[in-house]
Amino acid sequence: MVGGLFLLIIVVGVGLDFLSDRVSLRAALVAREQSVLLGEVGDLETRNARLSERVAVLERAQQIDREAYGQLQRSYLQRENEIAALREDLAFYRKVVDPKDRSDEISITPKALKPLKEKGQFLFEFVLSQAPPKRYRKREGDVDFHVIGVVGGKATTLGKEVFALAEGERLTYSFKFYQTFRGVLSIPAGFVPDEVAIAVTESGRSTPETERRIPWSTLLSSAASRGG
Repeated sequence: MVGGLFLLIIVVGVGLDFLSDRVSLRAALVAREQSVLLGEVGDLETRNARLSERVAVLERAQQIDREAYGQLQRSYLQRENEIAALREDLAFYRKVVDPKDRSDEISITPKALKPLKEKGQFLFEFVLSQAPPKRYRKREGDVDFHVIGVVGGKATTLGKEVFALAEGERLTYSFKFYQTFRGVLSIPAGFVPDEVAIAVTESGRSTPETERRIPWSTLLSSAASRGG
């Protein structure tokens, strides 16, 4: 009986040792597998971080490309507009210096009426010229300027004080070919313009040599067609 019990104890001990070895081996395998997986996870995270950086760089490069393209397109359109404006100016001045009308009178030609940011203010420009062969003779005199319109249902005329030229310039002319007048036209609130009246009186004369009335609607439509 005692011998059998002793044998049983030995068998159980050997079994426990075997199981312990198996558990230790499995634990070692699991730990190794976990270590391998952790290493792979670390590698993947590193690669993912590098890919994220690469994506950020590519997105930034794409953004820069879009901005550069946009800037290039804006510059191109600006140059196209400038070229178109220069072509319009060239055509305009060709008509001024070589008009169909060959009379001796000074020609009065409106060139531009462009609304400014401040309400009621416009950039206004007009040109005086003479046809050949008279354009080889110097012409001198004064320019009279009025804006004719309505205030509160009553006809009203604004004087040349509403047309402000650059500092030092006056509404007088002295030219052989042509002369340009450019200034800010200020229309007071409540005033509805109908016409711009321009007259030129040559030195030594008491009455205007030439007078022209330009409808306000014509000036506005011309400004719109020129992009003003």
